[in-house]
Amino acid sequence: MRIEEAKKIPIQLLAEKLGAVFYKQSRQHELWYCSPLRKENHASFKIDTRENKFKDFGDSRGKGDIIDLYCDYHNRDRRDKDAIQCALKELEYFDNMPTIVNPYEKRPAAYSDTYTIISRGSVIRDKNLKAEAARRNVPLAIISEYMDQVIIKSEKYNKKFAAFGMENRKEGMEWHTFNARTGKTVKGCIGPKDITVFPADPKAEQVTAMLFSSKMDFVTWACLDQRRRDHEYIIYHGDSMTTQAGEHVLGNRKINRAFHFNHVDASASGQMANARLENMLEPLDMFGTMEGFYRGYEDLSARHMANPLRVAPSLPVYHDTAGANLRNQGKPKF
Repeated sequence: MRIEEAKKIPIQLLAEKLGAVFYKQSRQHELWYCSPLRKENHASFKIDTRENKFKDFGDSRGKGDIIDLYCDYHNRDRRDKDAIQCALKELEYFDNMPTIVNPYEKRPAAYSDTYTIISRGSVIRDKNLKAEAARRNVPLAIISEYMDQVIIKSEKYNKKFAAFGMENRKEGMEWHTFNARTGKTVKGCIGPKDITVFPADPKAEQVTAMLFSSKMDFVTWACLDQRRRDHEYIIYHGDSMTTQAGEHVLGNRKINRAFHFNHVDASASGQMANARLENMLEPLDMFGTMEGFYRGYEDLSARHMANPLRVAPSLPVYHDTAGANLRNQGKPKF
């Protein structure tokens, strides 16, 4: 997307996607919001719809356009060429950008009108969850290391059920269960949706990012390969969070390569989400998709369910003895 095209997008639409809360309209062309850049009780974020620009009166930076807003939100210099290109790539898929719940708002324990968490525990006791672990060919000990057993109440049907739960960065609960009667997997999120990160050791100088589209893919990989101190594991829980996953990787200066366990989705939205993430991670020294490891299946978990794997594949390593830049050496396929 070109800069001129991006600036035609109404800036209030991006502000609202980034978590700005509308407060009032003071004039026909002036809109006031609680800023998406910090926690505040009084609106100090003004948008001029005639100029399609904003001014945050609680921030030292001056008036800005839609690209500046993107840079400010991600704490990037407005003049940084890489930040501007990243903004343009994101705005190209503006219609598919997820709406972010303001990260500064405090969330109660129960987050949903449809579902409520009744209890949670680190021990998996429910027989249906044990059966689901066996169906997935993943040991309960591995699942228990990364997920809890949560008891959820459906307010709509006034029923309770057990599910595997994994907390995300915003303290929302990403849950997964299997309905043996219908033979279908059921999953969702109670609370604000976001990615889950299991970080690398802070002492690691170079870090490899391992990106998973689902929590079940992640625990499948965990039973094939022990957790490594120089690996950062990112679970983005579906197509809507690929942008957050990419931003997290790019925001960690230690990460120099990434491998993606994408969901092989025939839908247009799935393909667009995968392409969006791959475009974001192009600046890394090395980026590859792992789908060749489970070719013919929709994801790693499906491959492991059909024909249990015994060992994880070796990740390719580029040796840079001359200190040359490894970028643009091609994306390894498996």
